[in-house]
Amino acid sequence: MINNVRFVKKTKRVIQTYDQFNHVKWVDLHEPELEQQYPFVQSTDLTKEMHVLINSTYVYRGFDGVIRLLEEHALLKYPMRIINMRPFNVIGKGLYRKIAENRPIIGQHCNHDQCKIDIS
Repeated sequence: MINNVRFVKKTKRVIQTYDQFNHVKWVDLHEPELEQQYPFVQSTDLTKEMHVLINSTYVYRGFDGVIRLLEEHALLKYPMRIINMRPFNVIGKGLYRKIAENRPIIGQHCNHDQCKIDIS
């Protein structure tokens, strides 16, 4: 499988723009001890969609993770709650799923079955 690091990096840059208080810690899914650090998350699931861990207790996945990350920005907190309501969340989840499935054909590709992103 070929992953798309360019798309992931763009998404990360957008989210970092809204992370005013640096609450988000980025973790590379190819990190060797990832499964030991986060035993409740399957590494195969990480290649399919974004995972967001809040307070080391709750994992948001995919579209829900994006919404939760953007809620960190004071100006986006309440608009994101509206977007997370029906019918917007149904549309958003479908759109997220389509984008996630098509990452390999969006933008620049990585080789050797994996890509690393800068986690700083």
